[in-house]
Parts: sequence; structure tokens; C-alpha cells
Amino acid sequence: MSEGKTKSRQELLDELTKLSAEAARIERDLPNYAICKQEFAYIMENELVDSDKQLEALECFSGIDDKVQELKLTLQIIHNRLKQLIKEIPKSTGGKWSKKYKKSINCKKPKGFSQKQHCRHGRKTRRKKN
Repeated sequence: MSEGKTKSRQELLDELTKLSAEAARIERDLPNYAICKQEFAYIMENELVDSDKQLEALECFSGIDDKVQELKLTLQIIHNRLKQLIKEIPKSTGGKWSKKYKKSINCKKPKGFSQKQHCRHGRKTRRKKN
């Protein structure tokens, strides 16, 4: 999409939904890294004989701090973009009444609060009481 072209409300909402899902996934995955780190520390402390278990723990641990930092940074970027998107999404204004609808309102028997208010205050031409 070009820089000059603004996104539609639906496109912004779609991006908001996609980013929210990505943020939720990252927040869900972060505790898994903490568990992995704890398991690695336990295995290395106890020097378990099973070399496969140590190798698996080492693979899990390698670069874990960098990965966590990267995920936290990504999460911060996503949160900032979400805040920006919320500001960009145009507020939907209430629907305006057409002239045809306004003329169709029976002020002798208005239906609902809005029609009653329209009959009391909103009519330009009031009918005179006989």
C-alpha cells in the first residue's frame, strides 16, 4: 500500500486484530522460555548422566536470553503500533436521518426517545395545534 493512501476502517481493524493475535502469542510464549531456563539450570546443576537430556537442554538454552529480549522488543513495537492504530481508526458517527425518514415520523405517536425528541425540538416546521 502506498504511503499517501490512507487505509480504510476495515483494513485498520484487520491489522489491529492481526497484531493483537501476534502480541497474545508472544505473551503466551514468554513464560515457556523461563521454564526452559529453569530446566536447563536444574539439569546442569545435577549433572544428570543422560547426555541426550543435557544436549536437549543446551539446545533449548542456547540464545534464550537474546530470544527473550527480541520477543520483548517485538511486543513493545506491537503495543506501540496498536496504540497508534486505535488513534487512526475513524470514530463511527451515528447514522444521520434522511429527509424522507424525518418526514415519515408521526409526531402524534412517536416511537421511541429519539423520535419524541425530534418532535419536541428538532422539527423546523411545527404544525399548529387546532
